[in-house]
Amino acid sequence: MAQLPLGEVLKRMGLANTFILFLWIFIPFSTPGDVIYRCCGLQITSQGIYEASLLTLKSNAAILTIIAFINTTPIPLLGHALSRLKLPSKFVLLFLLTYRYLTVIFEEFNRLMNAAKIRCFTPQTNLHTYKTISYLFAMILIRSYERGKRVYNAMLLRGFDGKFYCLSESRLRKNDLLLSLVTISLLIISLFIDHNLNYIYHHLKGTIWNQYFN
Repeated sequence: MAQLPLGEVLKRMGLANTFILFLWIFIPFSTPGDVIYRCCGLQITSQGIYEASLLTLKSNAAILTIIAFINTTPIPLLGHALSRLKLPSKFVLLFLLTYRYLTVIFEEFNRLMNAAKIRCFTPQTNLHTYKTISYLFAMILIRSYERGKRVYNAMLLRGFDGKFYCLSESRLRKNDLLLSLVTISLLIISLFIDHNLNYIYHHLKGTIWNQYFN
């Protein structure tokens, strides 16, 4: 529904599920409960499968929600929305400036690293490497501070009063109300399922798990 590139979404989901994979390596074997399979002296329990499945579903649901909402909202518009929601102005300002200048700081880091490589710097586990990396981060900190002062003075010259203004007028539309209604409904359903999850689990266990594993 968000009309995002499927390949990009799958790529991000794959990166996130790489970490979730480690849960499946340990949780089914380490959670006590009803043993459903034994392998090489290890025991897989139904409670472990349940916990790993629950964590996987919740994690992927959270990731998909973040991708759907954040990727379809420009950061400046998101900052304006946070301001309209009466969040502290300093927080909104810090959020927007951080987004704007993270790429600038990263480019500065790349320039310093390239300069070090030109001088035949090769990272190793020795004191010279630690000192070089420390100097590198110190230079980034100093240059970021100096750039911050220049940017701030430039903004003051342009009449900056501590607030960013949005050029487009934001209005509440029918689609926004519909999305809010659907989101709240799904949240209520999720809370209901979460509250009754133990009952659902034991019911499924008695009907499905016993059919396949007993």
